[in-house]
Amino acid sequence: LQASGHVRFVQGDRHGTARTAHYSVAVSELVLTGKPVVFDGPNRLAGDRIRYSTADGRLRVRHADSTLYRNALTDITGSSKAK
Repeated sequence: LQASGHVRFVQGDRHGTARTAHYSVAVSELVLTGKPVVFDGPNRLAGDRIRYSTADGRLRVRHADSTLYRNALTDITGSSKAK
């Protein structure tokens, strides 16, 4: 599946935008390019390319630029890491 233009995705509290998106059903992965930005609650993650595994929620970013808040950090299972 491929989309271009102003692409948006939403999954719970996580949402993002990019110029292009490619979703691979075979590996359950969404690849965002073209000024991709992903928000997870108050956290913001941007870079040249963002790979989002819909299977485990993991985000991988090339040349990352991020804003993360300690109380909002979560691991891939969604449980809080902040104490």
